[in-house]
Amino acid sequence: KKGEKVNMRKSVCNLLVLLLVLSLSVTVSTKEYNPADSFSTTEPFVLFDYDARTPMSSVNGLSGIFDFDPNDAEAYCRTGYVRDEGLHKDGYHMKVSYDVDSVKPAFNGWWTKLNGINLSDFEAVALTIKGDSEKGFSDIFKIELKDRTTKVEYIVEDITDKWQQIIVPFDEFEGALDSMDWSTMNEFVIVFEDWRLKTKEGRYYIDDISFVPKKGAKVKFSDLTEKKK
Repeated sequence: KKGEKVNMRKSVCNLLVLLLVLSLSVTVSTKEYNPADSFSTTEPFVLFDYDARTPMSSVNGLSGIFDFDPNDAEAYCRTGYVRDEGLHKDGYHMKVSYDVDSVKPAFNGWWTKLNGINLSDFEAVALTIKGDSEKGFSDIFKIELKDRTTKVEYIVEDITDKWQQIIVPFDEFEGALDSMDWSTMNEFVIVFEDWRLKTKEGRYYIDDISFVPKKGAKVKFSDLTEKKK
């Protein structure tokens, strides 16, 4: 009987561990899209709306933060999720806190993998953003788009403490645009650089990171994962 009680305790412990794992897996689930869904210039493809409070995008691309020098205690980038009370009146958006005020050269930021999605029928990247008036923020930062071998960049400007949508056409990015393979995209990055930012420590709120299809294009979700011939 003593052995039976021990086995029962083990079984209960195993069950509790299983339930804990399942509960954690639910918290990182990503928003699902129907492959039949289509997107137009009035309905852009949303990569992140943050309502699920997960680091995974709608194309199951992981996201995270990076630091130029992880051992530099004076510089950092951190993210979190904040309940939306001023933009959509529901859901959540991402909070991004940065610090590049260091005696060492410093830059950091946030990235997300695009998992090879096909953006051939798209023409712009869009995001909704505002700065934190209490914490402070710089009115500019850099964004980057990367395929497997090439990187292009754009300096986002005129950020304020009011929500605004920023749309950046692909052809306004700087770099080797002619070499970009838009049919196999690898990464989207936001970068905070010490030499570029006047306010070295601050915070932004970001929502609805999305891609805008070309005028007249009607793109299916399944098209995003199909490389153009």
